[in-house]
Amino acid sequence: MDKNKNVEILSLTAFLILVFLFSWVYLLPIHLKELGATDRQIGFSYTLFILSFTITQFIGGFLVDRFGRKTMIVVPGFFYPPLFLLMAFSRSWFLVTLCFFLVNMASSFQSPAFFPFVAESTKNRERAFALFNACASLGIGVGTLIGSFIISPLGIQNIMIISAFIYLFVATVRHFTLKETRQKIVDTENKSFPEKLSLPPFNTTLLSFFIIASLISLSISLTINGPFITLHLQEALFKNKEQINLLYASGWIIASLLSFIGGNLAKNYGARKILGLSVLLHPLFLLLYFLPFNYPFPPIILFLISFIFFQLIAIAQPLVLTSLTRIEERGRIWGLFGAVTGMFSSMGPTIGTELKIAFGGLSPFILAQVWGILAFIAFVINRIRRKRLFTR
Repeated sequence: MDKNKNVEILSLTAFLILVFLFSWVYLLPIHLKELGATDRQIGFSYTLFILSFTITQFIGGFLVDRFGRKTMIVVPGFFYPPLFLLMAFSRSWFLVTLCFFLVNMASSFQSPAFFPFVAESTKNRERAFALFNACASLGIGVGTLIGSFIISPLGIQNIMIISAFIYLFVATVRHFTLKETRQKIVDTENKSFPEKLSLPPFNTTLLSFFIIASLISLSISLTINGPFITLHLQEALFKNKEQINLLYASGWIIASLLSFIGGNLAKNYGARKILGLSVLLHPLFLLLYFLPFNYPFPPIILFLISFIFFQLIAIAQPLVLTSLTRIEERGRIWGLFGAVTGMFSSMGPTIGTELKIAFGGLSPFILAQVWGILAFIAFVINRIRRKRLFTR
């Protein structure tokens, strides 16, 4: 099989599993509350979810470089089904949190493989990342749309059971169809364990991007990756589960349809420019949607625009990081990148919860905007510094 088929297979299987995962995952904060969890416990749970997704990403990155991209995409995939089944049959919010913690930990081993795998499977990286993100976003959108119709008749536990079997099917398909892009590193056989885990030398450009990406992840941890949108929609805007899923579905479907435009924008204008602008505007439009103003147009337009800029972040960020790394170090750098940015973003839900309790439901989104502004300023400073170095 041609390596170019990797992108299509990975994108289609990502679409399939995300359809079923996101038919219920945005309703997880409500499910935890129904099982007896408090706001603080939910906020702390989401901090744990982010931590579990990041704490082992560096080791995952080393394993990706060591054993190959395909291996680390396929193997963790077989851990999801039993964990989803445990979540489905549990009536304890603590056990559900623990299982989802382990789900995200399996993802942390898998995550550093995806973007190197996509980048190395084709020469047209902009199109490949656009396709992968389009399928992922469409899967999330279709999943939340389907969830809005099936959540009441089936219930979240039964949808979790269906998700478990879909994940098992996808892991099996990936095992038999994907083609490895990175051979095992032979020259590390005689090295000591610390040498095997060593990182390549860092340059100032890569270090600057790690700092900027940490600010971006802090912002996103209070918006798309946090519980606050769901909770605010339910508690302040009085949306039910079906309406919440429909809102998410609208945002993700619109974002997916514009993914290829995002890829072209990144190719024509530069991924750094697109990323810097998007991290400023994503939280801004979400905050404007939640502010109690009488707009002369349907407010949902603001919600959809916010999702579009989040999609541009998802496309531009891996393009920038890929351009700063080499194939032999890419897995480790991606693993470290996920670990560092995740450690920062894990603080977001806990801080946001305390702000919400003290100052109201809008405060997490205001803080997300502050982080977005700081990331944008860091982009501007870094761009000025690079221009000066180039002039010299």
